[in-house]
Amino acid sequence: MNGWGGISSSEMAAIDENAEWLGVPRILLMENAGAWVARVVYQWLGGVAGTRITVVCGTGNNGGDGFAAARHLAGLGADVTVILVGDPDRIRTPEARTNFEAVKAMRESIKLFIARSTDDLEGIRHVIEESEVVVDAIFGTGVRGRIAEPWRSAIQLINSS
Repeated sequence: MNGWGGISSSEMAAIDENAEWLGVPRILLMENAGAWVARVVYQWLGGVAGTRITVVCGTGNNGGDGFAAARHLAGLGADVTVILVGDPDRIRTPEARTNFEAVKAMRESIKLFIARSTDDLEGIRHVIEESEVVVDAIFGTGVRGRIAEPWRSAIQLINSS
């Protein structure tokens, strides 16, 4: 573990691999992560029915967790919007892709925006600014180095909301 009590990216990868070796598929890990995010938001607010919640997702597994969380929040009655920052064709794992496709299929209960560029983000800035809760699911434990656009602008927009 690192000095602040968190888990390093290599430790998290080992935990995921061990869980899979024990028979827990990665899609189930992602589903559970999303369900727990929804549960924490629900408990924090004392309910989410009608609450405007935006889930900002990246193209990796953290984004997959966010897609799963969005589905659970919508199921609890929240007014959910998902913003995918990046190109949907670059979603990196089958598990994240499965959850993205599920969000797309829920178009009656989840609004979906794709932000491939900073210009796209500017066009949907109001979505984040008008949200009561914003869930950041852009990057997880594996992020390294300088954060490029449009992810940098998305993070700045979230932090300023």
